[in-house]
Order: sequence, then C-alpha cells, then structure tokens
Amino acid sequence: MTTAILLAVAVVLLVIHSRDYLRHGSRPLELERRSCELVELVRRASDANQRISAGRVIRVESAERTLTGLWDPLRLERVIDNLLSNAVKFSRDGGRVRVRLNGDGTNARLVVMDCGHLSNLEEPHVFTEHVRRFLVGDTAETA
Repeated sequence: MTTAILLAVAVVLLVIHSRDYLRHGSRPLELERRSCELVELVRRASDANQRISAGRVIRVESAERTLTGLWDPLRLERVIDNLLSNAVKFSRDGGRVRVRLNGDGTNARLVVMDCGHLSNLEEPHVFTEHVRRFLVGDTAETA
C-alpha cells in the first residue's frame, strides 16, 4: 500500500474510534470479536510504521506462521500501532524495534522492544504528560 492509502485508512480508523468513544462515553466498549490472524495484523502495522520511520528498523519475529484467535481486529490493530509508534518515537536514529510473537494454542503473546534513550532518572516519569512531551519534542497542548 502507498503511504497515502495507509494514512487514509488511519483516518478512517480514527473516525471509528472517535465514534465509539462518543457512543459509549466512559462505559466499557463492547469488543467486536471475530476470527483474526495476529501475525498478519502485526506485519501490516509494522510495514505501515516502517514507511514513516526513517532511520529506524522494525523487525517482526514469530515462531508460528499464523496465530489465529477471536479478537477485535480494529481495536487490536490500534493497540499494536500505538506500541510500535511509541517504540519508534523513543528509539534513537538507526535504532531497531523488535516485535516478538508466540503462542501456545490458547494464548498469544506480543512483545515490542526498542533501544530507547531514557536515563534511569527519566524512567519513573515517562508516563507523565510534560516529561513525555519534552522527551519526544511534542509541543502540542492538550485540552
């Protein structure tokens, strides 16, 4: 897929997720589970992130060729994309992001690893908004 098509798909997914939020508010969302292939989903998200991640390499490793389960593919894809984009964002130029998948027939495990650049002093504060914005250079204000 071209970058323009991938961005259009991302916008459509954003509209769907926004609609879900408006529809459900603070109530838990109902998952729309159906048969879904996790390795394919991860490879698709990895390819999309790789196209916009100059200077970083994303590698997917899976012992299994397929990992099929009953998941909500739209929400799962959103989680995977978020994990990958954060790993890329916090990796140095030339860094590698590794995605490891495995399963045992009942459960699936997805691990995203990056070669981040946080110091021991920064780690405890990584999830606070101001530190995160400073670390990634994001100056956008949140409402």
